[in-house]
Amino acid sequence: MSVKLLIIPLIGAFIGWVTNKLAIKFLFWPLKPIKIPFIRYEIQGVLPRRRKEIAATVGLVVERELLSAKDLIKYLNSFYTKEKIIEKAVLELKRAVLNSVPKYIPFKKSLSEFIESRLLNGLPKIIESISSSISEDLKNSFDLSKSIEEKLNNFDLVYLEKLTYEIASKELKHIEIMGGVLGFLIGLIQVAFAVFL
Repeated sequence: MSVKLLIIPLIGAFIGWVTNKLAIKFLFWPLKPIKIPFIRYEIQGVLPRRRKEIAATVGLVVERELLSAKDLIKYLNSFYTKEKIIEKAVLELKRAVLNSVPKYIPFKKSLSEFIESRLLNGLPKIIESISSSISEDLKNSFDLSKSIEEKLNNFDLVYLEKLTYEIASKELKHIEIMGGVLGFLIGLIQVAFAVFL
């Protein structure tokens, strides 16, 4: 009699584990809707079925909570960014000009210093103008949430599933195990009712 009673929690554990494993799998599968005949019902994974809705929500949340066009504009207009742009531009422009000057020209070093001083004097105004123009373009034409939404909608669902499992494998395994543990506990409760009632 006790072996039979032990089987009930074990079966409960197995059912709980399988149920949670399938629930996790059904987040993604089936990718395409499967029609059930006669009852006009379709089965499809949660993420494929609600993909557009989820993508739009994620786009809005990222823009609102994590990174907005205003944040990009702020970074673009920061002193540090402008200094880095000027530094790189001076270096690249100086290199380009000096590489085009023949090697036999004797005043190459003074030409290099002249180019650098002219660039350092003129570039800040040019960078400021470019930065303002780009900032205005970002404000008027760049929609970060829509961009994220489009990228998510174009994401391959099989790859997204694989990526999700890679990122959250421990947590998903924990959910499966907890299903087994809860199933086992429910089985014990059933045994207790069977024995004591």
